[in-house]
Amino acid sequence: MAPSASPVAAYFLASGFAADVVVSAFASCFARHLASLAVRRCFCLRRNGASCGIGPRNLAGLRTGGKVPARPFHTAKVARIVSHPAAPAPTPIRALSALFLAILFALAPGPVVSLLAMLVGRFAGISLRHAQDLVSAEPLVFAAASVVSVIPPLWLVRQPLPRPPLMGALGVTPVAGGVIAMAALTGFAMQLPLCETANLVELIAPVPMEQKLAMSALLSTDTPLRLLKVLIAVVVAAPLCEELLFRGALLRGMTRVHGAAVAVLVSSLLFGVAHAALITSVLPAALAGFAFSLVTLRTGSIVPSMVMHAAVNAVPVLVSRSRLEIVGFNTLQEGVYHVPPLWLVPSCALTLAGLWWLNRSRPDERRAVPVDNQL
Repeated sequence: MAPSASPVAAYFLASGFAADVVVSAFASCFARHLASLAVRRCFCLRRNGASCGIGPRNLAGLRTGGKVPARPFHTAKVARIVSHPAAPAPTPIRALSALFLAILFALAPGPVVSLLAMLVGRFAGISLRHAQDLVSAEPLVFAAASVVSVIPPLWLVRQPLPRPPLMGALGVTPVAGGVIAMAALTGFAMQLPLCETANLVELIAPVPMEQKLAMSALLSTDTPLRLLKVLIAVVVAAPLCEELLFRGALLRGMTRVHGAAVAVLVSSLLFGVAHAALITSVLPAALAGFAFSLVTLRTGSIVPSMVMHAAVNAVPVLVSRSRLEIVGFNTLQEGVYHVPPLWLVPSCALTLAGLWWLNRSRPDERRAVPVDNQL
């Protein structure tokens, strides 16, 4: 007979924090050893107006000892994403470096969950498989994994040079209250169209019932404490960490190097691939990432995209089957079911209207800041 979950949960609260410290220390050491190679050779950094990448352009500047002038098109591209007067310029990132950071982010939760499962299994006296089931169904583990996963990429993105605060460089700048409200409304409306997209993908790539049950168990909110844990993990930790990386670092950084179009496309695809644990989530996540990227570039801040992301994640938590049953959204059954048009059509209309409002002409007070004045 398996032991009750209460002693396991009691120990879990103690061991979880210790495991987070261990994994965070490991991530810091890993990032420190890779910083000199990954940052200097992969990223298109700038020092004294010159690129830090290795190439004939830089070698010529090093031989002459002079400053190499910056490429003129950088200023025009940053003008699309830097709108707040006090916002620092983001760290330039190449597409290959963005792929490396996205892979690092996607692979990091595995060691966190495995470490916690081994600790719980050893000290609670249960099998590793049972411990993995308990840990995987705990929302706080999901929150810890999200936080730990974003540490190495953001550490590598931060230039080893004197610069403004990291949050400002990632686009965490204030926006108007109306923008926040519209972003939240758009995020709430976006969930059903994204869910229907996942249903269409499932026609081609069916999802096992066991995987659906595991996801339902993670989002279950049968008690107020459980609801609070799920909200912290799914509505706070995940959107915050993912937006800091994909929209704050990757999108803004690639825009300086490749332009807005390439940055939006690549960052959206990487955002979808990062959700490949559930195959039907790849396309919906990529579409959501595309919408988040457009709003980020238009508003000059990742705060609206954070709010939209949090609102999208909050819908399946707040609108559970026990509160309101919607076929194709929060029901569990074999096969593929679709969201009723009575729900889907208004949601699509609200989503398009909200995205149009958020992407309309900028307010007069927003203005671009030249790159050379910020580095």
